[in-house]
Amino acid sequence: MKIDLSRMAAAQPGTPKRFASPRPAQTRPPRTGRPVLLRVTGVSPASVFRFWLIFAFLCLLAFLAGVFVLYLVLSAMGALHAIEKAINSGGIGHNFHFSLSWILWHVGLLGSVLVVLSAILAACAAAMFGAVAEATGGLEITVAEVSPGARAQEDGHQQRRAA
Repeated sequence: MKIDLSRMAAAQPGTPKRFASPRPAQTRPPRTGRPVLLRVTGVSPASVFRFWLIFAFLCLLAFLAGVFVLYLVLSAMGALHAIEKAINSGGIGHNFHFSLSWILWHVGLLGSVLVVLSAILAACAAAMFGAVAEATGGLEITVAEVSPGARAQEDGHQQRRAA
């Protein structure tokens, strides 16, 4: 790194000045709005597995929360007690009752198995995509840049069509 001491010697006392190396101005290419062709030639099966494992686990948690809320609503309405009474009086069960812990445990267990199996299948699908993409040249995607003004005009047209 080369330091220019002549600029430091010429500085006037008082407020400190910054001595930074001059950088070329960064210019962006003009926005033309022309479409750009991109090609997806591979997806890592490991990254797909990790992403899908987290995504499916969060979906399982949301599903378990939904089962919990449904159990609470049906219990508060008395529907679960009515079903228990009908089953016990019909001779099907002698001491049947709904247990929230049993339901959540078995739904969670089955859901966990499905989460892992679906993540494995997603990773296999990514590996197959990679093999097919290598043989065929990949998946071509056309992307066009939209300026903020054009986006506002499109939003205005869509709002008028909806009205």
